[in-house]
Amino acid sequence: MTKKGIVFLLFCFCVAVSSKVSAEEIYFKNNDKITGTILAQEDDTVTVETQALGIVTIRREFLNEDEKEKQNSEPEQVAEIQEAASKLWTREFSAGYSLSTGNTEKSQLSASFETKRKTERNEFTLKAESLYSSTDEKMDSQRYSGMARYAFSFSDNLKWYNFYKFEADHDRFSNIDYRLVPSTGVGYWFSDAEDFKFMTELGAGYEYTDYRDRTESTSEGIFIPRLFLEKRLIGKTRISNDITMYFPVGEPEAYRVKGEAALTSPLDDYWSLKLSVVDEFNNRPGNNTKKNDLRFISSVVYSF
Repeated sequence: MTKKGIVFLLFCFCVAVSSKVSAEEIYFKNNDKITGTILAQEDDTVTVETQALGIVTIRREFLNEDEKEKQNSEPEQVAEIQEAASKLWTREFSAGYSLSTGNTEKSQLSASFETKRKTERNEFTLKAESLYSSTDEKMDSQRYSGMARYAFSFSDNLKWYNFYKFEADHDRFSNIDYRLVPSTGVGYWFSDAEDFKFMTELGAGYEYTDYRDRTESTSEGIFIPRLFLEKRLIGKTRISNDITMYFPVGEPEAYRVKGEAALTSPLDDYWSLKLSVVDEFNNRPGNNTKKNDLRFISSVVYSF
């Protein structure tokens, strides 16, 4: 085949492909439609080239141009719906490890995972945390905890809400084999803006504790107030403080307090650095256990 023949075939191929690509669906008001290439558009008419009818001119008064716009917008609407659905769920995994050597070798490993589904009126959260540390290759801390929580706004202004929560803990060195705390209560958002969040809760529940030694298991009613605030600093860097208190009904002097202050600085859309100070205070700890347990944790957070 000559070069001219090859060029001619390529030209015909390009014309055929371009005609396929530029072909559009023309909708009529009687629900009919034709497929063709629009050659010209006037105020009152549209000229279209079709395979079956050739070149035809159609008066605009017979066309349903709203249907065309609807068809073109449907893929965008589907994409927006899919994007909104994906934003309902957020997941976050963090892990931190520290090692100090010298006269004393001490290591600490912490990890946590949290997933949350939030809509305009309700929120569902699952969270798990673990901590392991050792000194001179001897374990001196082992903690596991888990939490499931559901909250629902029952007011039109979305500030008042009720919640249902279940907590489970294990603390080897506080002599706790497992502790179970189901609770429910109400909360109020003073502010839920992106740059500042502030809310309080008051819950009531039931606490059951099983010990690792022969200490008799305990069960009692409990009140659980909580305070949470978060402030955005520079850019997306934010600081937060979450304080939860546990007051047994029969022995309020045996209260416990858990607080976590954190500074989180994003590195990109997925990765962040997090510095935390966790303070757990038990006014009536078990045998050979200190009242206050203070931990400093640096971790890398992956959000997806």
